[in-house]
Amino acid sequence: GLPVNEAIGKTDLEVFGTAGDTMMADDRAILETGDPIHRDEVIMSSEGQPRHCVARKSLLQGNDGNKYLIGSTTDVTHVREMRAEFEADMASMLDSIGMGVVLANEGAEVLFINSAFHEIWGTTPDNFSDGCQFRALLDVNRKNGKTLIYSVSVLSSGKRMVTYFDISEQKQREDALAEAVERTKLAEEILNALDQGILVKDEALEIIFANKRFAELHKAEPDDFMGKRASEYFGEEAEHFENSER
Repeated sequence: GLPVNEAIGKTDLEVFGTAGDTMMADDRAILETGDPIHRDEVIMSSEGQPRHCVARKSLLQGNDGNKYLIGSTTDVTHVREMRAEFEADMASMLDSIGMGVVLANEGAEVLFINSAFHEIWGTTPDNFSDGCQFRALLDVNRKNGKTLIYSVSVLSSGKRMVTYFDISEQKQREDALAEAVERTKLAEEILNALDQGILVKDEALEIIFANKRFAELHKAEPDDFMGKRASEYFGEEAEHFENSER
């Protein structure tokens, strides 16, 4: 906010106050080494608001033999605000999906952990937060009986995104179904081993099971009776019997 004519002839210390100390130290280093400097800075505006800037300084050797410093300052406050807003939106979106997500940089330093990850593994942000090493997450006690599917995706700049999907409930249902099937097979084997004919009907009086002995008595195969009514095989007598079953 300082007019150009007032800035000319002044040092960084006179223009920026104590913040100018760092700037002048950078200037001396460039004059001594010739190496350019690229630095993020926070400068107070004339309204007293902090402005995030990117400062670049380099050495220029003049035709007169003197050394000069060339510098530029770019205000990136709006860009940083947009980036922060975008990152907040991304974090909110990743928190809303039903799978655990971990983002890590090329040095395996964790950049982000969503809430679903903590729910899956029983951890909290107090245990593991942004900045911890991914190895620490691998050391979590995972003997919790859960069944997971995980995948690793390669992102830009060497970053990795690891996702975890909890399929424990689905696995339990599959296991329960498999157990029910095994029990049904066992029941069929027991019924087929009996010397008596066995016929089982559903509430619609359709045959859902006939053991081998029943089929042998009627010179048929057990599957021949499936889904049919007894009256289709045994005529009016069976139909009368079915009426009494209702």
